[in-house]
Amino acid sequence: MLACDLGLYETAYQMFHGALFTDLGQRMASSNEGIHSANMGGIWQDVVMGFGGVRLYHGKLRIAPHLPEEWKKLSYAVYWQGSRLRVTIEGGSATLINEGKPVSGLLIDGCDRSIGSGETIRWDC
Repeated sequence: MLACDLGLYETAYQMFHGALFTDLGQRMASSNEGIHSANMGGIWQDVVMGFGGVRLYHGKLRIAPHLPEEWKKLSYAVYWQGSRLRVTIEGGSATLINEGKPVSGLLIDGCDRSIGSGETIRWDC
C-alpha cells in the first residue's frame, strides 16, 4: 500500500505477488498446517487500499486508483457513511456508484465531492 502511495507501482506489484503466493505459489508446503488468514487480509488491503486507492484522508474517503499494467479491471465495494459505494476501474477511468443514501466527504480526483442516492461519478485516473 505504501509503495502505491509513493508511486512505486512496479515495486508494489512485486510485493503484492510475494504476499499472494504465500499460500498459492509453487511451495504449497507453506500452508500444510493451514492457511495464512492474516496474509489474506493483507492481500485484500493491497488490492482495495493500494491499487484501488482507498484511504481516509483528513476525515474524507479518498479514492485514487492506479491499476497494475497487467490488470484490465478492478471492482470493489466499500461502505461510507452507511452507504454502499461500488467502484470500478477499467481502461484508465473509474466509476463510483452510490447504492445507498446520499453521502459527502469524498475526495475524488483531488476534489471534494458528494454523491446522491443512485448517482454515478466518473473520472479519469
